[in-house]
Amino acid sequence: MSWPENTAFSPTLPTLQLYWDSVSTGALKKCPRYYQLANVEGWTRKGTEGRVDLDFGIWLHSGRERYYHARADGKTHEEGVDAALQYVLTATWNPETQRPWQGDQYKNRLSLARTLVDYLDKYEFDPLVTVIKFDKKPAVEVTFKFPLGWNPEHSATEEFWLCGHLDRVVDFQGKTYISDLKSTRHDLGDRYWKQFLLSNQFNIYTVAGNLVLKSKVSGLIVDACQVLVTEPARFSRRIIEKTEAQLSEFMRAMRTLLHQAESYARNNFWPQNENACFQYGRPCEFLEICGRAPSVREQWLKADFTKRVWDPLIARGDI
Repeated sequence: MSWPENTAFSPTLPTLQLYWDSVSTGALKKCPRYYQLANVEGWTRKGTEGRVDLDFGIWLHSGRERYYHARADGKTHEEGVDAALQYVLTATWNPETQRPWQGDQYKNRLSLARTLVDYLDKYEFDPLVTVIKFDKKPAVEVTFKFPLGWNPEHSATEEFWLCGHLDRVVDFQGKTYISDLKSTRHDLGDRYWKQFLLSNQFNIYTVAGNLVLKSKVSGLIVDACQVLVTEPARFSRRIIEKTEAQLSEFMRAMRTLLHQAESYARNNFWPQNENACFQYGRPCEFLEICGRAPSVREQWLKADFTKRVWDPLIARGDI
């Protein structure tokens, strides 16, 4: 078995990840076998299936990033919206096929552009104030990377790191928060918001913000966009506070998790978590693969999946 080249992994134990982000830690917490297939070996389903939500979210964030850069440069709201819209229309056009990105009935090129414009118009007079960094650039898509101070047992010279990107750093009512943007097909009721109470991603963002920004980060302010088929998107905003005790407990659990990852890598065995095969009424993308005999799984993977690398060390932001 060969794995895609990924700079986040150990050169001495190639199946051990040293640089972790919210995606990879979330995958391992969901199911070690899922993490093995998706992150260690890099399998993803062929075609666009399963990527629509990811692509839509990345473009939505990148469009918003361009808006805040334009505003920080002294541009008007309308000029910022134009810059954001120009970006997403260009990014979702394939010059080789001369066709736009299709997506699905909810998330497609039209709904992406409409949601972005409506969102920026709604928060034209946003009470959240974007932090401006020392380089005079807005603190959006802020890349972070720092050592956790924990060494793998197999190496005294290597160590575990936490890395990722802070969507937007803001000041609000005398406190500092990380502003995050989410898009969904689902209703924005209490059930939707409960998923963020113990969010792995948001805990990492708050820990990283405290260290990278060298100031107290009180938590997250989440802007949610419900993308609809025939109507404009609906929006909702909530504050999710994080205490020092919660973050301390989270980091203690993180240390245990990463040492489990090393155990899996050293033994070359990632056990299945059968309770994760169905979540929110949807099957795991690897359900049929894991349901087959170990001896034939790779041939089925090659038939329906392709390889890609999710490398947390790839920086983005600061256009």
